[in-house]
Amino acid sequence: MKTEQWNALLEIDRVVERPSRYKDGLAWCTVAGREIAHAEGSDRLDLRLTRAGIRELHDVSVAEPRPSPSDWVTLDLATPRDEKGLVELVRRAVALNQTQSARGRQIKRSRRERS
Repeated sequence: MKTEQWNALLEIDRVVERPSRYKDGLAWCTVAGREIAHAEGSDRLDLRLTRAGIRELHDVSVAEPRPSPSDWVTLDLATPRDEKGLVELVRRAVALNQTQSARGRQIKRSRRERS
């Protein structure tokens, strides 16, 4: 991944750099700690777009979904892509993951209250 692409992603609000839970190396995480992206070699990016986000994806040539069910897609960074489009896709992933994290916390809280 190009340094300017990496840095552009770190400019996104609520995104921080942390060690990846899934790969050796660094990842982009939300401030809440949920990993949303990590590099797959030098020219691919795994992005946790969520299943809802994958369903909303209009241009399937942009990202390769993993076998269902999965929240992740793989982006090929070797193909020409404007940086703005990449940043917008990661921003969308941040928003979707924050919604999903909040929903998960509500479910856990509800289960504890019933116990």
